[in-house]
Amino acid sequence: MNKRYIVRLRDEERETLRKLISTGEAPAYQIQHAPILLKVDADGPNWTDEAVAEAFGGPPNTVAPIRRRFGEGGLEAALACRKRRYPPRRVDGEVEADHCPSMPCATGRALALDLAPAGR
Repeated sequence: MNKRYIVRLRDEERETLRKLISTGEAPAYQIQHAPILLKVDADGPNWTDEAVAEAFGGPPNTVAPIRRRFGEGGLEAALACRKRRYPPRRVDGEVEADHCPSMPCATGRALALDLAPAGR
């Protein structure tokens, strides 16, 4: 299969990725992307996307975007978290009240009595 983006890591980049993996002091997505980049390196193991996905327990379509980001923006872009298309939804008290089923109000003592095991 012809790959559109071929990853060729320099020695400094390989060392950076190995250090990132061994120390574990980075965001989880960076620690997950680092070994993928090491395995798809054309000057290294040169694994296929399917082999990498199988080895790391993910779908094959997770490897291609990491390759693409490396090809378009380098190592920093490949390790970066992808940008969201839309901002996350904000739920405030009013929205939550509209969408949550109404519950009868109970004091803490009454609720505790209802949940207490029988015979005590």
